[in-house]
Amino acid sequence: MAAIHSAAELEALKTLLIAGLSRSEIGARLGLRRSVVCALVHRLKRDGVALPRSRPGPKPVIINAPKPVPAIAFEPQTNSPFLDMTSSLHDFEPFHLANGL
Repeated sequence: MAAIHSAAELEALKTLLIAGLSRSEIGARLGLRRSVVCALVHRLKRDGVALPRSRPGPKPVIINAPKPVPAIAFEPQTNSPFLDMTSSLHDFEPFHLANGL
């Protein structure tokens, strides 16, 4: 089976990778698609050729705006179905078992 890419083309690929160009930039210079360049790099690494991973550089820092803290306003409900705490205990009649209930 004949090699599709020449040795000179592979050497140019290695040189551009070492120079720090991206896969897309290498493809544009060599007249290849990015996927072809990625496949060639994969095959070269599989065959044991030491190549840099990608363009070195710091990862971009993503700064997110802080989320607003929701303001929780507590207001006592005036129409609450619970016991009204303003009334006194003597307003209620005590429950007796003698009432027949």
